[in-house]
This record gives sequence, structure tokens and C-alpha cells, in this order.
Amino acid sequence: MNAQNQEFEQKREISSRDGLTFVEILMAILVLVILVVAGGALVSRGQVDAEIQKYKRAAIEAANMQMEKVVYESTYGTVSNWVGTPQATLISLNGEATSRFAMTTTVVNAVMDGVNYLNIKVSVAYRTGDTVDLETYRSP
Repeated sequence: MNAQNQEFEQKREISSRDGLTFVEILMAILVLVILVVAGGALVSRGQVDAEIQKYKRAAIEAANMQMEKVVYESTYGTVSNWVGTPQATLISLNGEATSRFAMTTTVVNAVMDGVNYLNIKVSVAYRTGDTVDLETYRSP
């Protein structure tokens, strides 16, 4: 091999090992940007879902406490006076009291197998359009 061929071979070896091409760098950057954006969206959605679940859990707790109060702490006669007159109150959920948190207790007469019962329903609205409903029957 002559000197020119040796020099050409050395340059060719060096040029093939120079590094990444511009297109490869752009593709790597694009992949990283997609991963960062997707990760950010996932974290953001997780925070929104956690906030919704926090209020839903508090609404379930408030409805359950009201149901226990009506069923176990109030007399049948007191509860039967509520028939046809829903008991609506604004409540505080997670330390936040606004008009969007409303609890309604509704009592209607029901008859099953010839026995009179009170159908008691407690509803808690905790977001626009979202409610928690608990329902039970109480006998005299």
C-alpha cells in the first residue's frame, strides 16, 4: 500500500467514528421532548384525580355521618315529620365551605309487605354534577 492509500484509509476510519449525525441528535431530542411532555401530562392528571377523590371521600363521609344521625340518633317520629320536606343544608368539605357543597336529606313513606317504612335518602353534592347518594329504610 502506498502512502496516499494509507492516509485515505486512516481518514475514512476517523470519519466513520466522528460521532452522531445531526439527524440522530434531532431524533434523540424529539424522543426526550415527547417523554417529558407525556410525563408532565401524567403527573398533572394524577393531581386532578387526587383532588377529585379527596372531595368524593369527604362527601361520602359527610353523607354517612348524616345517615347515622338520622337512623340512630333521631326518633322515628322526628324523621317521619320530614316526609315531603327535604332537609337541605350547605356543608363544609375538607375545610372548604362554598355553595357547591350541599347536603339534602329526603324522607318518603314506603310500604313493603304491608308494613310502613320510611325511605331515607341522603345526597351530598360535592362538585358541579357530582353527588354521593346513600339510601336506607327505617321501620317504626
